Amino acid sequence: MELSKKEMERAQERPGMVKVAGTGRTQGPAIPQNLNRDVTGIPPDSIQMLISMGFSQDQAIHALRQTNNDVAAAADFLLGSM
Repeated sequence: MELSKKEMERAQERPGMVKVAGTGRTQGPAIPQNLNRDVTGIPPDSIQMLISMGFSQDQAIHALRQTNNDVAAAADFLLGSM
């Protein structure tokens, strides 16, 4: 997933963003592994959609919880564009 120049500039201005090693890009907040293993109430298809975009399962679950299971909002959250 390639970020536009404008998205990169916005991402660099947001606290909590992490740089993806070797790619020159950043992405949403780092989520500790194994933090979000309880997926009660989160549609599996929503988790899988975010995983297919390149996010970890833990990042996907955390973002979906933060956005009331809204996949588009969760992707924005993870990309730091909210």
